[in-house]
Amino acid sequence: MEKDFQPFEGGEIFPQERVFASRSVDSAETVLIEKPGNFLIEQMQRMAVFQTGRIQHYLNYPLIFFLGLIFILTF
Repeated sequence: MEKDFQPFEGGEIFPQERVFASRSVDSAETVLIEKPGNFLIEQMQRMAVFQTGRIQHYLNYPLIFFLGLIFILTF
């Protein structure tokens, strides 16, 4: 449990406005959900470079895929 606050001092007659925030950190959520999710988001952002909106590019993707597949399967 993490807490973020500024305690009151003893001599304050009219204390200033303060903010209190607390959050709990779930290690299972961090390991099983957040890390793989962040990795997937990073990979998808890298792939977004290929989304140009041009039909010629989208027609080249299967061609490149099949040429690569043929090259890999020949070995």
